[in-house]
Amino acid sequence: MSARSDKPEEVKVAADPTKIDAIDDEDEEEGVGLNREGIKADFEGFLDKKGDKGMIKMWAKRYFRFYQSEGLICYFKNDKTFTATGSFNLNGALLVEKSNEKAFAFNITMKVSARVWRLNAKDESTRTAWLDKIQPFFKVYQSPAPAAAVDAAKPARKKKGLTFQPLTTVQFSTPVEQSLSSRHDPLQDQSLGNPAFAPGDVHLFLHGDGSAYVQEVVKAELDDENSTWVRGLPRTLKDTEFTIAVKSLTDPAVHVDQQQFHLDEKNEQELLRKLIGHQIEVSVPRDKKFDEPLKFEGVVVYDPKSTSFGLFNGKSNTVHFLNTQEGISYALQDNGQKNGLLSAGGSNGELFHDASLHCQFTSTAEKSHNLELTYTLKDSFEWGVKYVGVLDYHESEMELSGWYHIKNKSGRTFQKASITLMKNPKEEAEKKKEEAKEGEDSVEEKAAEVAKEKGKSMFGGLGSLASLVGGSSEEAKPPKPRIYKYYVSQQSTLTDDQTRQIRLIHTKIPIRSMDVVSWEMPLYAKKPHVGQDAGTTVTPQIRTVVEFDNKPDIGLGLPLPAGPISLVRREKNGFGVQNLATAGIGDMVPGDIITLPVEDFEHVTATRKQIGFNLDADKLFIIEQVEITIVNGRQEAAEIVIEESLFRWHSHEITASSIPWHQHVHPHKIFFKVRLGALEDITFTYTVFYNQFTLD
Repeated sequence: MSARSDKPEEVKVAADPTKIDAIDDEDEEEGVGLNREGIKADFEGFLDKKGDKGMIKMWAKRYFRFYQSEGLICYFKNDKTFTATGSFNLNGALLVEKSNEKAFAFNITMKVSARVWRLNAKDESTRTAWLDKIQPFFKVYQSPAPAAAVDAAKPARKKKGLTFQPLTTVQFSTPVEQSLSSRHDPLQDQSLGNPAFAPGDVHLFLHGDGSAYVQEVVKAELDDENSTWVRGLPRTLKDTEFTIAVKSLTDPAVHVDQQQFHLDEKNEQELLRKLIGHQIEVSVPRDKKFDEPLKFEGVVVYDPKSTSFGLFNGKSNTVHFLNTQEGISYALQDNGQKNGLLSAGGSNGELFHDASLHCQFTSTAEKSHNLELTYTLKDSFEWGVKYVGVLDYHESEMELSGWYHIKNKSGRTFQKASITLMKNPKEEAEKKKEEAKEGEDSVEEKAAEVAKEKGKSMFGGLGSLASLVGGSSEEAKPPKPRIYKYYVSQQSTLTDDQTRQIRLIHTKIPIRSMDVVSWEMPLYAKKPHVGQDAGTTVTPQIRTVVEFDNKPDIGLGLPLPAGPISLVRREKNGFGVQNLATAGIGDMVPGDIITLPVEDFEHVTATRKQIGFNLDADKLFIIEQVEITIVNGRQEAAEIVIEESLFRWHSHEITASSIPWHQHVHPHKIFFKVRLGALEDITFTYTVFYNQFTLD
């Protein structure tokens, strides 16, 4: 048995040289049937071509002609025919390079499609001749420079903070500069004026995770020992790990030497603890037969071993243990003010302290001070925003209303407080995930563990190749935190254990109604999506949406927090409404274009199919070709917008499209506009080129 040759199998030629047959998939490429008779080729000859269709890719001998002025290569059944079996234009090519697939093979990678033309010459001189002829049409694709060099060569890329969201909740944000500081956020920065120093002034900074930062000014009178009590603080202060900061605004040179937070539980155990060492009388009620209760006198003592309180009578040298129960009363007999029992509770002689702070200051002649207090609370507030959008009958105008919903759980009422609402979406998402987890491994973690064992990634269904994929050094760094700020325009009183609604916005704005086709594509990520199957099995969403601009000239142009929006549409006569949908609005900044789903668009179908894919792990690029078909099954014409997500990587280029495409306001999206008549359909293709990513 002879060894198998690497050379292509010779094709047997019939007597008629125009009838050369070979196994080929007969790719129906562009240019099939092109007649080149009478047009002189600049270079020509036989080459083996590998088919690109079917499960089994076969090699076949074809006759190639190169027309240099056109940059066109056509191939034919043989050297006697001039009707092309197929063709391709080098002006739409990306790369030509030698290949080791066969002895004298070379590849031509197309940038306007995902096709790689795999060719083989009979010898090295023939291959060299072809490469010399077609090379001038190429600027050979260069591999990306090292990450450090790339970062130094290009300007710093703005952090967009954008992800792909399902069309059920749509927000398209324009790129904005990211700030490291939440105090000086150029996106949300608004002038707050000079700080208020008047007693009673309160400023609340409420975070989305339930915490709060409080800044307030109180009036305080120092006693002879330069101490004072600050009363009426939130009860949730007991759960905080942070110190209350106190500063005198009257005399900045005066500072606190010592301070202690008090919050007493109002029960018998706490009372007896405070009465240890003091002479008291205890009255114990008896049954109905006796009018007078039993009375005992003595000094309150405490046994730490049994954690029991007792009453020591020095006259009888006896101890009565006290079992706290309903109905027992205690009467103080000695001078508690003198021995410090009541004075510890303040000059008004109170035994129990509500949330209070006792402060000891340095020596000062001034006894009256305005004190600035700053402290942090945990799990003390809840806030959110709800919107209502009322569309007119023609869907050309919308009445937009928005309300803050703030619930106070701090254990204190804040009077006429200035309010700043703050949120870190990433931290809030992590907190919700932890709460849902409830001590058990999440489904994502379990799946990640399984994937790790198999050497696979769970991102985008990339398979085993995903473990080799990494982003640039810039992408690998932790993202800069985005903290959104929203300043409530009016002061409000937040009553303890109640929810207050505060108007955020009320305006009428023009809107645009359109019919949109989109797909729930994989999320844009730090690593490129290199799996061929990523995004190929997605379900279309076909619906009517309304769109509006967050601009000042229409009564908006404000930073608006994320929240649900209920959409209704007025009836034709203007009286009554029809419920449409409830959607979600993301955190909006001035300049955003917000799109909201209204209802499903019926009798229109859409299909999306990948017809070409090429990943070059050496040259670090991806070329993907997509075919989209839209069918209008309605008995009327329809204008349809088709939205496409370029999800594989942030560096991308549309290299070919059979119909005009448009740049989306979202940096990783494009869209197409088509007008279809009744019962009409359209099929179009586009090609996208991704590069500038790395493989670890």
